[in-house]
Amino acid sequence: MRMENQEDLQENYLKVLEKVELGSSVSGVVINVMKDYVLVDIGYKSEGFIKIDEFETIPSIGDKLDAIVTKVGGELGLVLSVAKLDSLNLQDKIDEYISNRKVLKGKILAELSSGYKVQINENVIGFMPSYLSSKFRDEKLKRGLVVEFYVVQADKTDGLRLILDRRTLERERELVKKKELVSSYNEGDIVDGVVERITDYSAIIKVKNLVLGVLHKRNIAFNRVENIEDFIRVGDKLRLKIIKLNVNAVKMELSLKALKTNPWDSVEAKYKVESIVKGKVVKILPFGAVVELDSEISGFIHISNFSWVRVIKSPQELVKVGQIVEVKILEIDKENQKISLGIKQVNENPWNNLAQRCAVGKVVQGVVKNITKTGAFVSIEEGIDAYISKFDISWIDEVNPEEYFKLGSSISGKVIELDAKKQNIKLGIKQLEENPWDDFSKSYKKGDTLEVEIVEKKSKGVQVRVYGKIMGFISKIQLGDTKESSLETFENLNIGDKLKVIITNIDFKNKLVLLSYRAYKEQKSSEEISSYLFKEDDEESYKPFANLLKRNADV
Repeated sequence: MRMENQEDLQENYLKVLEKVELGSSVSGVVINVMKDYVLVDIGYKSEGFIKIDEFETIPSIGDKLDAIVTKVGGELGLVLSVAKLDSLNLQDKIDEYISNRKVLKGKILAELSSGYKVQINENVIGFMPSYLSSKFRDEKLKRGLVVEFYVVQADKTDGLRLILDRRTLERERELVKKKELVSSYNEGDIVDGVVERITDYSAIIKVKNLVLGVLHKRNIAFNRVENIEDFIRVGDKLRLKIIKLNVNAVKMELSLKALKTNPWDSVEAKYKVESIVKGKVVKILPFGAVVELDSEISGFIHISNFSWVRVIKSPQELVKVGQIVEVKILEIDKENQKISLGIKQVNENPWNNLAQRCAVGKVVQGVVKNITKTGAFVSIEEGIDAYISKFDISWIDEVNPEEYFKLGSSISGKVIELDAKKQNIKLGIKQLEENPWDDFSKSYKKGDTLEVEIVEKKSKGVQVRVYGKIMGFISKIQLGDTKESSLETFENLNIGDKLKVIITNIDFKNKLVLLSYRAYKEQKSSEEISSYLFKEDDEESYKPFANLLKRNADV
């Protein structure tokens, strides 16, 4: 009976083997785990053997698995393989794996010059470029290390060539952890972090050795922060408050000053408007300077509050970074955390009482600071410059300021105009002496005769000295009765010669005196004739002729 049962079993087993095709896929349940094999019940009252080294993780009894038939008959009867089935599945489903971003496993076989050779299964080896091997730039993967990755590219033209990407998978998993960490916090929570790096505008803080938070320089201290490293350094451990969270973007904004008492709450008790205090210049801007009053409070000096008397183009003309300055508090804006300061307000505006020192009519001295085509600026006090117009240099001549003045030279002038509100003061040099035209106008008028001295011969006539420094002009035509006589007289005149002339015109506005030698000669001739005609002691013998001339003269 027993022999019959054995024969029946043998016969059934052979029938099962006939039904199982080589290369076919089967499903089964693990019924035994041995030293070298895993025994799997595949049905048909039959078991198959799978080499135990095909498994990364040894299965347990009762586990279900799929395999492919690799051998039928022989000592073991039925040999299965999960690795070859995985290989066949990989080739059939690689496009699906790529599109669905399926995570696969593999073992590092070797490091190449540009990446790694990775064993995915028994029949498939992929290539993992160095730049896709890790989220860390310099990480080296050791041979035999089992790693997970995505397949990002497949080439089926000659076998199956795969490009693998571990870096993206690592970053995605890290992102999930970061979001979980960030979502565990709320705004206002206190966290500990380490300063990882410092930029010009912020410090990057690592929290829980995972999430990077941002500490902007505006959130480090209540005072203005110019250099972050003056407050914190790389590697410092800090306790900070979360002031803003964005879970999806994995962003965390942190604050150091939020854990401190706001000094602006008591600023009005510490500082008073109109009080004078000292501070350090910490930053210079085109339109002003920032002054640190203490370690937590800063104020600002606008460029207009540097000097009463100077036009400041840049604060650097008067202050420099690091300089200690005395300032007056002009305004405190507690709400907007601003303090307005002034340097010029520390001293009284010198223009306010300038009229007492430099009244109109007073003679003052100064130093020439700037020369223009129209005049010169003269410093008469520290910061106060007076202007001298070219028209106020001489009563007589039209002077070129660039020739008359010399930079740095000392000069006297009379105050002729002062407007303290407009901060304008004018001096005159010619006003230091009497106007010669006033005396001339009192002594002479049009038609008067005077003696002049030849000063210069010009193409159209001669220039003569009339009265003191006052010059006059005699045109050529006014030198004789005719063109020929005028030219002859002009040629015979020399510098220094003196002539008697008659004033034909005085233009006080344009400082011009026109003279005529011809008119003088005509007047002189007429006077001589008249004198002769009316002379009482003439001899009787000439009376008839004289009477005739007199009658002609009267006509």
